[in-house]
Amino acid sequence: MTETPARLRMLLNGVTATSAELVRAASSHALQIGAGAANILHPRTPTPPTPTQPPIERSEVYLISSVRWTEAGGEVKCAAAHTFAHLPVEAAEKALRWNLADVRGSRRTEQLIAAFGSSYAVGEPSRSYDLAAEDAAAAAPPPLVMATPFMAGRPMHSAA
Repeated sequence: MTETPARLRMLLNGVTATSAELVRAASSHALQIGAGAANILHPRTPTPPTPTQPPIERSEVYLISSVRWTEAGGEVKCAAAHTFAHLPVEAAEKALRWNLADVRGSRRTEQLIAAFGSSYAVGEPSRSYDLAAEDAAAAAPPPLVMATPFMAGRPMHSAA
C-alpha cells in the first residue's frame, strides 16, 4: 500500500519537473523574441481534408469485346474481352446496348466462359471500344491489319 503513494509522488515530481522545464524554455524564448534574437513560432494551420468523391454505382458485366471508359476523376480505364469488369452503370448499360457485354449468369455469358474463359485482364486502349462515344460505330477501334513482309505483293495461291 505504501508503494502506491511513493509511485504517485515520483510521477508528480516528474510532471512538475517537466512542467517547470517547459515554463523555463517558454520564458527564455519569450525573452529572446523581445530582444529580437528569435522568431515567433506560429502553429501550423491544419490542411483541410481533401474532398472525397461519392461512391460511383457500378455494374459487373462480362465483356465480349475490349472496352475503355473514363472514370469520374478523368482516369481512362480498359478491360479486355472475355473478362468480368466493374463498370460505372452508364458505361455498363452502353456496353450491353452495343452488344459488347452481357450480364453475369446469362446463357450467352456461360457459353462464352466455357469457350474463352474469364479473367480480370486489362485491355489495350487503342484496341478497345470507347464507351464515351456517341454510338457503337464511332466507338469501334481501328481495324487490325496484319501483313507479313514476305507475302506482300504475292498471291496467296498460285495456279498450277
